[in-house]
Amino acid sequence: LFNIPGDADVALGGAGTFSNAGIYRKSGGTGVSNSNVPFTNTGSVELQSGTLQFGNNSTNTGATYSLSPNTVLDFAGGSHTFDAASSVNGANATVQLSATETFAGSYSAGTTNVNSGTATFNLAAGTVTLPVLTFTGGTLTGTNTINIPATGTLNWTGGVMAGSGVTNVAAGA
Repeated sequence: LFNIPGDADVALGGAGTFSNAGIYRKSGGTGVSNSNVPFTNTGSVELQSGTLQFGNNSTNTGATYSLSPNTVLDFAGGSHTFDAASSVNGANATVQLSATETFAGSYSAGTTNVNSGTATFNLAAGTVTLPVLTFTGGTLTGTNTINIPATGTLNWTGGVMAGSGVTNVAAGA
């Protein structure tokens, strides 16, 4: 278990990679904890409080991200890949996509913000539901059908939708 009990940053003095095969947890603090090191993840990330920001590259293989309500997972820089066996789960959390992210596993977030970079959804399920999508910049792309449910919201003020995927906004959204 690697635990961040408050709003502290994770940094390496020099070159290196943080490799997680167990549990990487932010358990306390309501502010931001920045992990600005390359991150290789085959284990679990548990976000229990505040914001966990990844400012460097990450590779996720069979990884699980569990987001507690009212938390923010922020991909602020770098390139982040999630293989088909990886998952992001946070029905009442926010995921901030501001870098280059590629999702091939499962994805569930209450709010998804795309404001720069490129977010690619190529989930094996073929469909991703985004209850709240705020799209202010960057590119949203991939092969998946993106559904905004009738109880959801699409706030689109900038950015480009590209790729072979389709975005469906239900009546009432």
